[in-house]
Amino acid sequence: MLIEEEIDDAIYKKSPYIITWSNKSLTKLPNNIGKCTLLAILYIDYNNLTFIPDSIGYCTALQELRIRNNKLINIPDSIGKCTALKTLDTSENNLTVLPDTIGNCTALTYINCYNNKLTSIPDTIGKCTALKTLALTYNNISSIPNSIGNCTALNHISIIY
Repeated sequence: MLIEEEIDDAIYKKSPYIITWSNKSLTKLPNNIGKCTLLAILYIDYNNLTFIPDSIGYCTALQELRIRNNKLINIPDSIGKCTALKTLDTSENNLTVLPDTIGNCTALTYINCYNNKLTSIPDTIGKCTALKTLALTYNNISSIPNSIGNCTALNHISIIY
């Protein structure tokens, strides 16, 4: 089944669902991914994606986004509309920044940005008070914002380079 057909089918689902498009040699996601408003889990790791469409912000039921091992250089600001997001795995990409809007994802408990090109973490990370794990190993981060102290559930942070 083609990805566009899978999305067309998913649009009409009445309960949360999972889409797994790992190892599909994808170079882009269709813009209509945003029509999947009940999408709970999206696995799109091990592809050749260079960007995520802004329409991802309409996936407001999204709880887990695994986009590891692609060629992403950024995550759209619209990710901040995914307020149900609990798990974000962006490891092994080419990210240079996380959007400031990540702070709107206050349900986040796990962020993995291992092996990217991050130089900083947005101050808004302090709004993610449910955050338990923050993995930043193998980046170019020189400092962590003081707001990280607001993440009182944080019990694991890795920043080794």
